Amino acid sequence: MENQKNELSEVTKMVKSAKEIFLMVEKVGEELRTGERKDQTYYVTTLDTMTGCFTYLYPRFKKIEALKLNSELGTYAMLKNQAALEGTKFTDAATSKEASLSVKDLRLARSLFDGYQKASENAINTCKRQLSAIEEERNID
Repeated sequence: MENQKNELSEVTKMVKSAKEIFLMVEKVGEELRTGERKDQTYYVTTLDTMTGCFTYLYPRFKKIEALKLNSELGTYAMLKNQAALEGTKFTDAATSKEASLSVKDLRLARSLFDGYQKASENAINTCKRQLSAIEEERNID
């Protein structure tokens, strides 16, 4: 349990330190959502920015994902061992559910980082497509 508290504290710090990155991704999402065509400079700059956001978010997402999985499995094993020691009936479904509930905050943080890293990846792909379209238009002229 103490280890789980330390992990949650670490993840909370990760979320707080990523807020600026989240806002950057949201801002670009709003700008791209309008569908209004921007110039080449915008797409190049945004591509660089979103690549930086992605490289910041992805390793943290993977770390939180691993912490969540390890913590959930550790809780499951502890509960299973506890049932054996106490001689109580062990039920896999109930234990799995309890272990899953024990990592709800880690799951939320994982989903948050996953969503933002995917959004930044989508923005990267959009910028690449737009830059390619701009280049094609130049070649036609």
